[in-house]
Amino acid sequence: NFLCCPLLLNEAPAKIRTVMRKPKGILCRPKSTLCFAALLDPIIPMKVLVLALWLAASDAAFVVSKHANSRVGCSENSATQILASQPLQSSKFHHKHVTKHHTSRLNGVSKHVNGSAKQICSASYIARLIMGLEESLAEMGVTSETHENVLSSVESMALLIHESMSVPSRNYHAVHHVFDVTEGLDGTEHHKDPISVISALFHDVVYYHVDGGLSEWQQEKLHDCIRSGQLTEPHGGENGSAPGSINYVVQPHAANEIVEMVESIFGFQEGQHVDHSNGLNEFLSAVIAVQELEPFVPRGTLAEISVCIEATIPFRANNPETGKSCMVSLYERLVSTNDHFALGLSQDQMVRAVQRAAAFSNADVINFGTDDVVWFMDNAWSLLPESNLALRRKYLYKVQDYQSALFKMYRFLCFLQSDRIFYRFRGSPSPETIAEREANANHNLQVGRNYVGAKILSLSILSAFAELTGGDAPISLFVGDLPTRQLDDLALQHKSVKKVRMYPPITRDSSTSTIFDPKDSVDADVYNILWNGRHKEMAFDTRESPMAAYFYQVLGADEMIQILKDINVCPMTEDSAWELLRRLPRELIAQVAEMTAKNAVSRSDKIWTVMDSL
Repeated sequence: NFLCCPLLLNEAPAKIRTVMRKPKGILCRPKSTLCFAALLDPIIPMKVLVLALWLAASDAAFVVSKHANSRVGCSENSATQILASQPLQSSKFHHKHVTKHHTSRLNGVSKHVNGSAKQICSASYIARLIMGLEESLAEMGVTSETHENVLSSVESMALLIHESMSVPSRNYHAVHHVFDVTEGLDGTEHHKDPISVISALFHDVVYYHVDGGLSEWQQEKLHDCIRSGQLTEPHGGENGSAPGSINYVVQPHAANEIVEMVESIFGFQEGQHVDHSNGLNEFLSAVIAVQELEPFVPRGTLAEISVCIEATIPFRANNPETGKSCMVSLYERLVSTNDHFALGLSQDQMVRAVQRAAAFSNADVINFGTDDVVWFMDNAWSLLPESNLALRRKYLYKVQDYQSALFKMYRFLCFLQSDRIFYRFRGSPSPETIAEREANANHNLQVGRNYVGAKILSLSILSAFAELTGGDAPISLFVGDLPTRQLDDLALQHKSVKKVRMYPPITRDSSTSTIFDPKDSVDADVYNILWNGRHKEMAFDTRESPMAAYFYQVLGADEMIQILKDINVCPMTEDSAWELLRRLPRELIAQVAEMTAKNAVSRSDKIWTVMDSL
């Protein structure tokens, strides 16, 4: 089925004819795919524009290519790559801002620089990074006409960003995150601001404690900033987590005023030790950004970019001594920096710079303020492998590895207050906007605490059985393997093969006891996410948690939280294992024991011995 699709040609001449046959090179999949192609009439000077729209389920990819006097298509490999990187429903860029003169920045479809339209046959992350940088610099007056070799420099910047954010340690803070941040600015006055876009592209280039150090390329870019002895050696965090504390020692930089300017904006003092908890990653990312951009933009603009990146240091309370917010302090440091380095920024520019930074910071943590609590939990879950090395080993992590990771998240969700998440400065964003986001954040944090608590409790029961029957072991020993594509295919080919899913459902038998009545403190959102699952599947976990859902329904939130307070379940010891198992209803524990014994065949007898001792 081929239909005329004037999606990007709405301002083109009316002589557009429907292509009734498959154009050479355009990928078409029967039943699951609709391909649309439209051709400009051959008499038009730039003769051919082929638009391929590949729809598979709810996903789509856009391919736009323009070549004089020839028809072009897209290979299957290219289309597959684009489809993987451009889900239709997850991006606000497609369709929404496509006009005659301008398409939304970073959308990977087409762009206009200095009035000349350019179409590209790629929507890859690298292409989108290049386009975002080139367009933003063009809005600042930086083009190939004004600066020699600007495009090669833009390409180098894009490759640096892409390499830095594509390492295996990145999951949430991977390349797609920069586009999520720019989307988070939609609806604000800063959503097309080139400073905001460039800040988004660079703001998470360095993630020292997650990546375990700097890449060779990052070290090269930071050689004027980091000298021998300024970065202490990383040390491994507890329970196999990523390196927990890297210190940057602030020292004089007489030969590099740009680094001193960034230190001034961040408020770093000579001799101060900085780690990831108070801005190390943001600082190093800002230094890379300003040093890369220095040949092209004035220092005042570089300072504004640094202000945006500094504002992404998250979850800061007001200064306990002065009562000032972090945005007020940031403004004061910008004023001081502006005077000291003669940046030439006016007061209005500095106020706007901090307001932009507040909006930018809020876009970076927008998932906390969403009214979609499942999306909030998806984002929270995607952070787990970044700070817990063991979870990156899909089949090898142990019960206590996962239990420890969840316990750290549980403590964080219990600690975090909604008034530390979103920033404002001099009335921007509006009090109404902040109030709405904080209300959503309160709900999301409460659901998150109960959701993670239920997961911890179910894992703790497995951990208790593990501790009492031979010690900790890979979680798959007790609950079966995580679902895999190969296992799915095998199950389809051989119906006798049963897939073993992590945390299989536990049956309810209300005839034997009254303990299974749902409790009043059960939150519907928590139960639904546990039972029906998050939206995203993670490599280390399944979306659904039926066992945790059942415990949550049986015990209720109040009893579950009290158990986690009363019993030190992490790390699990022999004493805490017995205490936990004896605290819970025996009927419930028996069902877990039965499921665990079927999987952990080498420990089956020991598991039933534990049950006999309860």
